[in-house]
Amino acid sequence: FFFFIDMKLLTSLQFIRVFKSLTLSMSMSSFSNLSQLTTKQNSLLSAEEALQLVNNYSNIKLIDGSWHLNKSRNGYDEFLSERVKDSQYFNIDDISDKSSSLPHMLPNASYFKDCVEQLGISSGDHVIVYTKPECFSAARVWWTFQVFGHKNVYILNGGLNSWKAINGPLESGPIKPVNKGSFEAVYNNKLVNNWEDVLRIVKTGSAQILDARSKARFLAQAPEPRPGLPSGHIPGSLNLPFNSVLQDNDFTTFKSLDIIRDELINSGVIFGSKTVLSCGSGVTASVLAFGLHLLGKDLENHPIYDGSWSEWGSRDDLPRIP
Repeated sequence: FFFFIDMKLLTSLQFIRVFKSLTLSMSMSSFSNLSQLTTKQNSLLSAEEALQLVNNYSNIKLIDGSWHLNKSRNGYDEFLSERVKDSQYFNIDDISDKSSSLPHMLPNASYFKDCVEQLGISSGDHVIVYTKPECFSAARVWWTFQVFGHKNVYILNGGLNSWKAINGPLESGPIKPVNKGSFEAVYNNKLVNNWEDVLRIVKTGSAQILDARSKARFLAQAPEPRPGLPSGHIPGSLNLPFNSVLQDNDFTTFKSLDIIRDELINSGVIFGSKTVLSCGSGVTASVLAFGLHLLGKDLENHPIYDGSWSEWGSRDDLPRIP
C-alpha cells in the first residue's frame, strides 16, 4: 500500500504520529484515523515522540522546568548535575514579577520575552518542557507560555526518567552558550484571574472555583507550607487535589484522559461552565489546567487565579472558610 501525505497540512508532531500509525499497521483503519490525528490535542509527548522531534527538526527547544516546594532540593543544581542534552533551565521564581511579594507571579510580556530569548527560544520554535522526578511544575511552565501567546509548547510525559528509559542523550556541567532567540510575547489576560475577579465570583456565583491543593489543606486540617499563611479555602470553591490527575507516586506522568475526565466530574466540575483554577501559588492549578486542555477544553474558560491561596489567605479583607 502507498499513502500520500501532504506535509504542509501536518505539524511535525502530527506527522510523527501518522508515520508511527502507518508503519505499525498498513491498513485502512490506520488511514481512516488520519483526520483524527490532525485535530487531536498533541500537547503531551512520550519520550519516543520527543526524541524523534529532536532528531528530525532544528526548531525543537527543550527546557527543564523543575521547581520544588521542598527547598531541600534545588532545581538548578539538579539541572547542572544531569539534564537532557542541549536543554535550558526555566526558573519560575526568576521568570516572574519581581515587584510582587507573592511567589512566582507572572511577569509582564516584555520581561518574559527577554528571558525566553536568552534561553535561545524564538516564536517559531516548538518547546518541550520536562521536569525531574517528583516534580509537578512542568504544567506551570507550559501554561506560562500559553499566557504569552506561544501555542507550540508540550510536556514530556514521565519527565527526565522517561527520557533516560529510552537512552535519550544526556549531559551535565555548565550550560553551553546559545544564540539569542527572537520571541514575540503577547499577554492573554483571559487566561488569568486576579483576586477581584474571584471575589466577584464568590459574591455572584457566576462561575465555579476549583482548588488544586490537598484535601487536608483545603479543609484546614493541615497547615500551609508557607509560614504564617492561614489555612482554609475560598468560599464556594470545589476541591480536586492536583495529584488526582497524575499517576500515583509520580508527579511527572498524567493519567489517562478517561480518568482525568472522571476525576474532574466527580469533583463537581460542570463542563461548559467557567471554572477558575486556584491552588497555593498558581503552580498545581496549572496541572488541572493542562488536564482540562488535554480533554479539549478552552483555557480561556478555565483561567488560573495567579495569586491563589498565597494571596487570598493572607488578606484579612477577603472571606475564607473556616
